[in-house]
Amino acid sequence: MQDLADHGVDVCMVSSLRHLPRVKARADGTLAEPMDFTRLDALLGVARPYFTSYYVTMDIWEKDDVRHDLFDLPFASPAYEKAFKTWFKAVVEHLLATGLSYDQLLFNPYDESVNEACRRIASWMKQADPKVKVIIDCSTPDVGEARQMDALTDIWVPTTSTTSPRT
Repeated sequence: MQDLADHGVDVCMVSSLRHLPRVKARADGTLAEPMDFTRLDALLGVARPYFTSYYVTMDIWEKDDVRHDLFDLPFASPAYEKAFKTWFKAVVEHLLATGLSYDQLLFNPYDESVNEACRRIASWMKQADPKVKVIIDCSTPDVGEARQMDALTDIWVPTTSTTSPRT
């Protein structure tokens, strides 16, 4: 951590796969188990002196497949939406309770995507807590598709493979 800070890195990645609770949900969308923030707290315990911002990934999709280690419900179902919003609110509340502020938190709903699933997740995030900042690391060459994310995106991070030099 010190080496990263010494080299000017001031953003810490929080992976929902490694650091956030991955819980199951009941068929009605209520969470079926308590949320354990032990791994997140361990990361924050070593990261806090070195980083000013925290980039939180949602890690719901694995390529084209929804992961079943979070909720184990059909994606986009009303139950999944309910579980996600409950889970996400609890994650944000926990991060804020550790002393972090909204200005320090960046949430990426779907890595390098602006597809329908990304828009849905970002929408749920904003509905669950309108103060969160959504960051999109877009990799689509389709400007029309990317623009569909405008209302849900606070910070755009275009990749060099989808940007062209000005002529």
